[in-house]
Amino acid sequence: MTPSYELRSDFDSEVLARSHERPVLVDFWAAWCQPCRMLGPVLEGLADEAGDAWDLVKVDTEAHPEVAERYEIRGIPAVKLFHRGEEIAEFTGALPEPQVRMWLQQRLPGPNDDLIARARGALRTGDQPAAIEAYRAVLAEDPQRDEAHFELGKLLLAQDAEAAKDHLESITGDADAYEKAQHLLHLINVTEHANELADDPSNEAVALYREAATAFASGDLETALTRWIDVVERDRDLDDDGARRACIAVFALLGEEHPITQANRRRFSMALSI
Repeated sequence: MTPSYELRSDFDSEVLARSHERPVLVDFWAAWCQPCRMLGPVLEGLADEAGDAWDLVKVDTEAHPEVAERYEIRGIPAVKLFHRGEEIAEFTGALPEPQVRMWLQQRLPGPNDDLIARARGALRTGDQPAAIEAYRAVLAEDPQRDEAHFELGKLLLAQDAEAAKDHLESITGDADAYEKAQHLLHLINVTEHANELADDPSNEAVALYREAATAFASGDLETALTRWIDVVERDRDLDDDGARRACIAVFALLGEEHPITQANRRRFSMALSI
């Protein structure tokens, strides 16, 4: 008999509480969604294969709109992975079975997840030194942990750009982490280029470009983005249109739902039309 993976009634007990025993993969779907019908059987087949390693719960967004709203589901299919009561990973779209299998292999909790959880907790409280220590401990045990390389690279940006680049360039297996790492590496390169530009008192954009680089190096992404848009408005040719490319990298890193993206996206679009 084929098991039923549908959410029965209570998300908190069937997903969050259960995720303290084993990871729970949640598939947000709807009957009218054709890509959902393609992805659903893939997830169910992998869940059958996994046995007790992890559980699958399918949430019909039409039947449970409050759950979809709670987790800000903007498009389906949307898949989220929960562990110890928290969402730890997600993807959207109907990925083929090999990609879903790889995604699970990379994101299912492993032996160093206590350290990962410690690092995330430290970041939530603003304790960056503790987060750096925890991610370094993870990599000491598992040098191929791409998530730790990305997060450590991001944390080291303001302290040691070369060390940050080493970690970001070490990412190869995790497609999502690799893409984000490439955006960060591009921003590091833009910052280096800005500091190498010759002085030009007649071009205000040069000073603004350097201000953006300084803000980015200090971790102030919002100010950096604002200054890069200032440059886009004034001099698209500067550093081979580097400011526009930097803005695109920031938006890609943050995502369209991030407040910084939403506050600056319209102005950026208008700057491109000048």
